[in-house]
Amino acid sequence: MATFTARLRVWNYEHPEAIEDFDVVVDPLVIFTRISRERLERLGVQAVRRAPFRNSSGETVEREFAALYLGVEDCSILENVVIAEDENEVLGSHTIDGFGLKVDPVQRRLVPAIMWALSGKDSHQPWLEAKR
Repeated sequence: MATFTARLRVWNYEHPEAIEDFDVVVDPLVIFTRISRERLERLGVQAVRRAPFRNSSGETVEREFAALYLGVEDCSILENVVIAEDENEVLGSHTIDGFGLKVDPVQRRLVPAIMWALSGKDSHQPWLEAKR
């Protein structure tokens, strides 16, 4: 799937006046959004936890997460993002889903998604209701 860019707004939920807008690569094959440590430090955002990841060579590495608000178009969410140690910032699938958006690979843009609104009963055994 081809990548493209989108305009992303990020801000510190503890200091909402600290805002940055920038173009970010949209890559739905990446799970977690990555924002550079340098940008997060400018916004006054600190790491909230560390988690293990497996890299492409099979090694386990630890990465830090930070919590901040993200906005694209008319959507905004509070999200945990991976702190990138380089300038390789990416909007990943977890955040795209959180926005209620999906990738249109033909037009190379984010578009509204129709999401599932199923309860546990509906999602596991929908045929039971028909048999009653």
